[in-house]
Amino acid sequence: MLAAVLLAGCGLPLAGGVHRAGEVPADQRLPQPISVLPPGPQPGAPPEGIVTGFLAAQGSARDDHGIARSFLAPPARAAWRAGAGVTVYDPRTVTTATPIPDGDGFVQVTLDLDVVGTVEADGAARVQPAQRRSLRYRLHRDDAGQWQLVAVPDGLTLSPAARDRSYDAMAVHFLAPGGAPGGRHLVADLVQLPADGDRAREVVDRLLAGPSSALAGSVETALPRGTRLHAPVTTTTGGEVTVDLTGPAAAMSGQTGADLSAQVVFTLREALPAFSRLRLLVDGELLVVPGATQPQPRTAWPSYAPDGPAKLPAGVALVGGQLRSLSPDGNERPTEPPADVAGVLDLAVDARQPRVAVLTGEDSTRTLRTGRFSGPLTPALQDPGLRSPSWGSGELGLWLLRTGARPAVLLVPPTAGAIPVEVQVDALPALDGNALLRVSRDGTRVALVAGRVLFVGRLEFNGRRPHLVALRRLATGVLDVAWQTGTTLEVLVEDTEPPLLPLLRLSVDGTSAQFSGLVGGEGGQPAAIAAFGDQPLLVETRTGTRSTIFSGDVGTAFEVRLRDAARPSYPR
Repeated sequence: MLAAVLLAGCGLPLAGGVHRAGEVPADQRLPQPISVLPPGPQPGAPPEGIVTGFLAAQGSARDDHGIARSFLAPPARAAWRAGAGVTVYDPRTVTTATPIPDGDGFVQVTLDLDVVGTVEADGAARVQPAQRRSLRYRLHRDDAGQWQLVAVPDGLTLSPAARDRSYDAMAVHFLAPGGAPGGRHLVADLVQLPADGDRAREVVDRLLAGPSSALAGSVETALPRGTRLHAPVTTTTGGEVTVDLTGPAAAMSGQTGADLSAQVVFTLREALPAFSRLRLLVDGELLVVPGATQPQPRTAWPSYAPDGPAKLPAGVALVGGQLRSLSPDGNERPTEPPADVAGVLDLAVDARQPRVAVLTGEDSTRTLRTGRFSGPLTPALQDPGLRSPSWGSGELGLWLLRTGARPAVLLVPPTAGAIPVEVQVDALPALDGNALLRVSRDGTRVALVAGRVLFVGRLEFNGRRPHLVALRRLATGVLDVAWQTGTTLEVLVEDTEPPLLPLLRLSVDGTSAQFSGLVGGEGGQPAAIAAFGDQPLLVETRTGTRSTIFSGDVGTAFEVRLRDAARPSYPR
């Protein structure tokens, strides 16, 4: 039931790439899985059989989609651009029209189907509410009387299952805009890459091509336009990858070289589990980067991490309306308060600086207070509609919502006394009293919950003025949401039917969703969630007026972390 509630309203069809708990993610599959090849054209097959056979054969990429091309007449075989992008369709909705004459000896066959997503040529994937579409195919008999396709749509037409077999989601890293020298960080661009390709070459090619359409306008790259490979990317058995560049890259040095190095290292270490070190060359010579070890180890450039410094966040919660740090050893007794402020309604902790933001007061007199994690916290803004603070990357200040008569997404600059900025938003949904805002820790993507519907968009900056664009519905029935990484969301959803599955791990492009239950909990209604990378999830449940915080992970048992505590939070 949960799957139906979530997916029916947001364009994630049940057949549409949803990975149930227990399935093996693409990055954990065996390196050489068993592959079943689709059949080629059958002798004597009618025109509609040739069309449906061609459709089924597109799921095999072997030999440049050789089986699919065997359905095409020789001129069309060479002209078909399989790499022009992917149309994802629901196979339950396909209907085939009766062939109709189309000139001297030619016939046309029309397929009607529901399109539920796309994969662009640049790797950006999208899901969408089902849209009916007609695809037209033209056929002619060859000299042996066999029907062959002579005109077909460019690109691939795949079922969600075929898409998942044909592509793996990979993170290619670019730079967050702006940032002082030595203070930049990376943003992961989630793209779909062919599952049977040379992974090192594929991710480097995508890096050279620049950000996909899913992030274009929101990130930067250290690679000058026109940079290309001087030699093929190579990988040794010990995991050393050599990337040799040429073109404008020859002039790179200093900070630009460090930025580029970080982009390549982070991209390779997420794409290749065996990656150990990088030899980065320009025209066959090692790129000299001040302060960098050559070759560069996979652990290099930790300050560029998208989620902030690599340190263990203990988590924070509210106890009696005051902030308390959660003991990393799991002790139920809270430590001393990081900031002794009473009446806290909500909070946000910065991932990069020791500072915190809290909302205090009541609905009629809400006050935003900010300051160092150890206090004191000073008032920064007052409005009865303030809610849901979020630092994001923290560099531009604090983000939060204003509900009520003047609904808006606000940005409070970090300078004391600065005037809050109303963020321009394309098609801002109606903000009710339960609206939530979560800016990813890389400062680029935004999760917005309004009317229990989860929208995800991205931030663009025009002259440093933020603009929230491309908001898309990803799920309904949402109670809370947290960024696990810049490309993965942990979503807490409403659910009352057994088996209870209130936890949803969702990719930012909506193509992957994993459901799980709050296993081991002591009952109560799930109310809030917190996530940070590989750290355990923190989930608050409520029974009457009492709240308990549990910790655990999807597919594992949850244990009591702290009783009589609310609003668990990692840096956000």
